[in-house]
Amino acid sequence: LKLLNYINLSGSFSYNEYWYFESVEKTFNAETNSVETTSIPGFVTARDYSSSVALSTNFFGIYQFNGPKQFAIRQRFTPNISYNIRPDFADPRFGYWEEVQNSANGTPLLYSRFEGSIFGRPSSGESQAIGFSLNSVLEMKYRKKESFDEDFPEKEDKFVRANLLDNLSLTGSYNFAVDSFRLS
Repeated sequence: LKLLNYINLSGSFSYNEYWYFESVEKTFNAETNSVETTSIPGFVTARDYSSSVALSTNFFGIYQFNGPKQFAIRQRFTPNISYNIRPDFADPRFGYWEEVQNSANGTPLLYSRFEGSIFGRPSSGESQAIGFSLNSVLEMKYRKKESFDEDFPEKEDKFVRANLLDNLSLTGSYNFAVDSFRLS
């Protein structure tokens, strides 16, 4: 969507579904003081999702050099700000992650019922982040040397465009849902 003719608004929603033919269950064995893993055969599914909304625009700077060589440099800046949200799929209401006693003193260990699978698993940890980025492209347009000749065809373009800097990016995010290390 275009806002105020210069700002682009976009949104996204991502949904993943995982199918497994076995899951994992861990139990604490008090006799050996260790955690034992058991594979449970059977078809199980898991899913995760996230969504975001973003705003972006473009700014241009053009520097023209007139003279015998005639060339111009154009720089395009693209600032972007977004808000991303993903729930914590380790929350017990989803049933994808479980806790097991890890030692005799009762330290809990959080594990995924789908660990070790080749398809991945729903992630743990909530995310509510504001993302930001600034991209820059630097281009140059110059007159062809042969275009200075009188025999140069009028139909042909007299100028050549070249990328000096294809893409220089600065990105980061600030996650409101974590306790520490909020700024990436």
